[in-house]
Amino acid sequence: MNGVGKSHHIFREIHNIQQQHGNNPVLHHVEIRETTNVAALVGALLRDPTPPSVPTAIHLDLAHILPSHVDMLIFELIVVGMLRDPHSCVVYHRRVQDFFFVEIPNTPSEHAAKQLSFCLILPRTYLRMSAECIDPQLPVFTSRSDGALVVDFKKNDNLVLVGKALA
Repeated sequence: MNGVGKSHHIFREIHNIQQQHGNNPVLHHVEIRETTNVAALVGALLRDPTPPSVPTAIHLDLAHILPSHVDMLIFELIVVGMLRDPHSCVVYHRRVQDFFFVEIPNTPSEHAAKQLSFCLILPRTYLRMSAECIDPQLPVFTSRSDGALVVDFKKNDNLVLVGKALA
């Protein structure tokens, strides 16, 4: 189900990591789509805009339709610790201090999740949508001159208005 707060939860976790590191930006968002190959993924990972002095929180945002080899790519990235583009020999090395958040989309009969057998053995957080889980704050992204994004949270005034109208 869309809208259970997967991205919101990840941004909240990244915001907490960011605060532990002097409010330095740590978010690096990488999308994996149907057309993503190893060259595109290596290129996206190497375009990390965060300062090298702080850990990077890499948000792997998976699409509903994925290439058949994406499970292997995530395994190589997280367990082996590197990805290599065989055509250009460009290599991405995972740093020990970095964090990975893999956002698996909701699909009918959990089709996308079942395709990702490696991801299913990783530690995971299950999210449930309920009134108690609604965060009254909204993630806000501020871009620095170097392209790095700082994640902050502010009061979601629209949510309050909707809540008042429904009450």
